Amino acid sequence: MNVFTTELFSRPTHEFILENGQRVIVHEDHRTAEACLTLQYKVDSDDEHPHQKGINEAVLDAMYSYDDETIEQLPNVGGRETGFDGIVLPREHLEMAFEAKSSFMRQVLQEDVLRRHLEIWRFGKKKNTIPPTLRFGFNHQLEMLADKGRSHYLPPAGAAEGTEPTLEQLQSWHQDWYGPNNSVLVVSGDVSIDEVKRLAEKYFGEIARHGSPNRATQVLTVPELGYRQITAQQDIPQPMLQVIFNIPGLETTTAPQAASALQLMTELFTRSAPARLLKLDPNLPSMVARSRYGRGDGMLGFALGYTLQPDEIEDHMWTILERIKQTPFTCDEIEPAIKIFSAALQNTMDTVTGQSLLISRVATRDYPLELLELEITRIKSVTPEDIQKAAITYLTRERASLAHIFPMKSDLG
Repeated sequence: MNVFTTELFSRPTHEFILENGQRVIVHEDHRTAEACLTLQYKVDSDDEHPHQKGINEAVLDAMYSYDDETIEQLPNVGGRETGFDGIVLPREHLEMAFEAKSSFMRQVLQEDVLRRHLEIWRFGKKKNTIPPTLRFGFNHQLEMLADKGRSHYLPPAGAAEGTEPTLEQLQSWHQDWYGPNNSVLVVSGDVSIDEVKRLAEKYFGEIARHGSPNRATQVLTVPELGYRQITAQQDIPQPMLQVIFNIPGLETTTAPQAASALQLMTELFTRSAPARLLKLDPNLPSMVARSRYGRGDGMLGFALGYTLQPDEIEDHMWTILERIKQTPFTCDEIEPAIKIFSAALQNTMDTVTGQSLLISRVATRDYPLELLELEITRIKSVTPEDIQKAAITYLTRERASLAHIFPMKSDLG
C-alpha cells in the first residue's frame, strides 16, 4: 500500500487507498490530545436530476436513523459526534470511532426504514419543506428552476419532473453511491500514519466495493437560459423576493479569481457593506446572501423581505445590482469581508474537527488538498475590480431564477 505524504498548513498529511477503493487521509496535529474521524461520501444533490430532487436526503435520513451501541458509548469516554459525519474523542479511544463508522458503512437499509423515509420525503415535497441546498429557506421549486441553468444538468431521456422515487430507486441509490470506493475517511489530530493504517485495514479493509456510480463527467459551459420566474407560497410572515444566479464553480470556471470574488460577495452583501448599500438606496430592505459550491457549478442567492409591490421590489433589486456594477466597492469596503472570510477558514483549520471537515469537503469533490491554502491566498488578493467584473459577468438576468414568495393564505380566510 503506497502512502503519499505532503504538508497542509505546515502539518504532515498522508494519503493512501485501501484495496476496496476507499481513500484515507491522515492530518497530524499533535498540539492536542484529541482525534477526529470523519466519513463522507462523494455524493450530494449535485448528482440528482431535478426529477430526483430530495432522493439523496431521503437515503441519508434512513442511514442516520441507524442505532449504534458504540455511538451511544462515546460520552462515557469523553467523545462526541460532530454533526452527522464525524466523531471527536480522546486519541486513546480512536479505535471506537473506527468501529462506529465502519458499522455505519456496513449497515443494510431495511425496507420498512426506507418506506418510512420515503413517506417523509413525499410529505416534505408536498409541503415544500425538502431541505434547501442553499440552507436558508430558499423555495424548493426555485432551486429546481435554477438547477436547469447548471452545467451538470442532464435530464434523463423520458424522465418527468415531479415524479417521486420508488423503494427500488432508494435501494439502488444507496448501493450505487454509498460504498467504500465512493467514500473518503479523514483522521486528524494526535494520530500517526501507522496507527491509522492498521485501524483502517482492520475495520474498513474487508468491506466490499459497491457498484460504480453513474456520474456525468463531462464539464459543460454554463447555459444562459434567460430570465426565469415563479410565484409560490410558504409559511413566512411577509412577502419575500428570492433570486438565484447560476455561477461557475472551481471545476467549471475558466477564471479562478472570478470564483474567489463570487465567494467574497456572500460576505460583502450580507455583513460587510450594508452601509454602502443603504447609501445607494435608504429604503433597501434587509438582504441575506448565500452561496453554494458543489462538484460542478455553484449558486449565489439573495433573499429580501419586503412590503412593496412585487414589481417594485424586483426593480429595486436590479437597480441596486446595476449601481454596484457601475461603481465598484472600494478597497476599504471589501477589506473587512476579506478578513472575515480568511480568518474563518484559518480558524476552522486550527481545530481537529475543522481540519477533518474541510479536508473531507475538498477531497469528496476530488479537488487537490492544496486548494485549502490556495483559497486563502486567492481571497486575500481579490480586488474591487475583480468583484465588479464578476458582478457584471454573472449577476445578470440571463443567469437569474427568481421567485416571489408570499405568506400562505389562512384556511379560515
